[in-house]
Amino acid sequence: MRNRVSVYIFSIFVLASSVGAVLAQTPGHDLEPVVILGDTFAEFLGAGVTEENNELFLYAYKNSAWEQIPFQIDEIGWQGDTVSGYFIPDDGLLDADDEFSFMAKDAGEKADESWIGDEDSQSHSRYELVLKDPLDTNNTSWAYLYRSAPGAPGAADVDYVAYHTGPNESAGADTIVGQTYTMANAANNGFPNFLSFSGADINILKLQEIKLLAGAFDLNETDSFLFQDVQVKDGNIRVVREMKIDIGIVLFPGVPIFVPDAFKGITFPLFYYANSLELRASFSIPDTLPLNLEINKLRQSFNLNENAVGMKMFTKNNTGIIVDGTVDSIVDGITNYPDETTWLAYSGDPGNFVNLYTIPDIGSEQILFYEDDASAGSYGNGGFQLSGEGEGRIRGQAPLGLTSYYPGTVAQGDEQRLGNTLANPLVVSKIHQTFEQVTSVEVLEDGVLPERFTLGQNFPNPFNPTTQIRYGIPATSKGAHRTVLTIYNLLGQPMRTLVDAIQGAGNYLVTWNGMDDQGRTVPSGVYIYRLASGEFGDSRKLVLVK
Repeated sequence: MRNRVSVYIFSIFVLASSVGAVLAQTPGHDLEPVVILGDTFAEFLGAGVTEENNELFLYAYKNSAWEQIPFQIDEIGWQGDTVSGYFIPDDGLLDADDEFSFMAKDAGEKADESWIGDEDSQSHSRYELVLKDPLDTNNTSWAYLYRSAPGAPGAADVDYVAYHTGPNESAGADTIVGQTYTMANAANNGFPNFLSFSGADINILKLQEIKLLAGAFDLNETDSFLFQDVQVKDGNIRVVREMKIDIGIVLFPGVPIFVPDAFKGITFPLFYYANSLELRASFSIPDTLPLNLEINKLRQSFNLNENAVGMKMFTKNNTGIIVDGTVDSIVDGITNYPDETTWLAYSGDPGNFVNLYTIPDIGSEQILFYEDDASAGSYGNGGFQLSGEGEGRIRGQAPLGLTSYYPGTVAQGDEQRLGNTLANPLVVSKIHQTFEQVTSVEVLEDGVLPERFTLGQNFPNPFNPTTQIRYGIPATSKGAHRTVLTIYNLLGQPMRTLVDAIQGAGNYLVTWNGMDDQGRTVPSGVYIYRLASGEFGDSRKLVLVK
C-alpha cells in the first residue's frame, strides 16, 4: 500500500511566475512598500475593510507554511462628486479608488499548498500578488490576498511607523518614527528640518529646500511657504500626512505682498513607511503671475548640516563626493523621467539615505543640483534644478515629488548598486485564482526513490475529462530542483502550468482536468506536456477527446 501526501498547485494567468531569490533577501527591494488601488481586486469590491468588519486577509507562504502579514487599506472619501481624500469617512467597504498597501519584505515564496486553513475563504477567490525585480525577472516574491468572514483568520499585529504630535528628547512636534529613521518638521512651513537614523540619533538635515525664482523674488520654503493646515492618519503600514500651504510673494519673511491664486491651498500628500518617505506633490504654474512675473527657476533638494561632514554622496555618474562644506565639481547631467529616475545616495557614520526624483522635461534646462559650500550655508545640498527664460520659462505642471529611502546599514562599495535598484522599483501584477482551480499533485511515498529523472505517459490516453501524469526526480548532490510541468498546444503556446515549484527527490502524480490557465476547458485535440527539472527536460503527447 502506498501513502499519498496531497500538495496543490493552482492554475494562473496574467504572467508565468518564476521561482527565484525571495525579494525580502534583496537589499533595496526589501525597503519598498507596495501600494495598489482597490480596483485591482475587482472580485473583492464591496468587502468590509474597517477594523470591526474586516473581510480581507493577507498571507505569505514561508518555509512550507502560511504566515499572515500586515497590510493597510486607506479609504478615499468623497463629498458629493468631489474626491476629499484620506480624511473624510467613507463607506467602510473596498472601493475602486481605495489604496491597499503592505511591505515587500513581508512577501514570501510561491505557494505550493492549496489554501489557508479557513473554510469560509474557499467560497471566495483569492489574488496572488507577484512582485518582480525589473532588473532580474527571476528575482520574485509572492503574497496572497484572501476574503473570508469578518475577523475569521485573525490579524497580523504589526505597527511599522508611528506619528507623534508632541516633542520628544531629540526632535520637536510633528514627528514620524519608522524602523530606521526619525523625521520631524518645522513649525513654520511643515517641511522636514530633522532627520536622524536608528543607532546614531544625530540630526543631519538642515531643511528640505524648495525654491522658485520669479524675477527678483526668491520664493522659498523658509520665507514664502505659508503653512495653513496639516491632517494625519497613523496606520500600521504607513502614516498619511497631508499639509496645505500658500506660496506668497514676500518682501519680509512671512509677510506676503500677495498670494497668486495658482499658489493658494497647494496640497502636499506625504506617506511615511517603515524605511521610506514618499512625497506626492505637483502644482500648476501659469504662464505668468501678477506683476508679469515668470518662474525662471525651480529647485528641490535636501540641505544637510555640519553633522553630515565626512559623509559621501553618490549618483549614477558621481562616486564618493565627500561632504565637507567645500565646493565640488560634479557631473550634473540627467536623463528625464520617464526614461530614468534620478537618484542621490548619501553614506557615512551618521547614517545612509537615498533620494529619488522624477524630473520632467519642462523649462530649457534640467540638471542635477549639488552645492557643498559652508559659506552659503550648504552641506551636501543635493537634488534637481529646472531653469529657463522667455519661451523656455518654467510653466505647466511642476513636480515636487520625492521618494526617500532609509536603508540602515549599507556596505561600502554598494551605494551605487542600491541607488540603481531603488530607481527601478518592483513590478507588481496580480493573478486571480479560485479554490476550484486546484490541480492535484501527489507525492507518492512508496519507499522507492527514482534513480534518474523520468516522465511517464499520461493515463488514460486519450482522456475525458481528467488524466494523470507521473514523473520522478532522483536524489542528487544538487538537492531540490525547480520543477515546471506545462501543457502546450501544437502551436507551442502554453495552455496550462500544472507545476512550478521547488521539488526534492521523489515520485509525483499530477492530475489535469483539461482546463487552461484561465479556467476554460480546452478543445479536443493533441497536446504536448513538457517537464523541466534541473538540467532535465522531456516531452510527450496526450489526446483529449470529447
